Amino acid sequence: MTIGEKIKQLRESSNMSSRELASRSGIAPSHMSYIEKDQVNISVEKLSDICLAFKIDLITFLSEIDVKPMYTKQQLEFLESIQDLSEEQLQLLNQLIKQFKN
Repeated sequence: MTIGEKIKQLRESSNMSSRELASRSGIAPSHMSYIEKDQVNISVEKLSDICLAFKIDLITFLSEIDVKPMYTKQQLEFLESIQDLSEEQLQLLNQLIKQFKN
């Protein structure tokens, strides 16, 4: 479950409208919609404000969220392998990658 899905689930189980949650959290109603759809990143501060509106702590909220890795294992290996390249080598590699994409 994503952060947005969890917020929506909590809101609906609390019989709270999106507008009401936005008001209690100090967030614009239109922005709350984007948050629930995971279309924007949410700051820890705003997430904490939302948790306060639900009367739960941030740790409890986050313990039920599926965290997806930012990079795959293959991507991490690639990043590690280019770590010690010079600026010139990185530029050449970048050009080569662009050639592959075209």
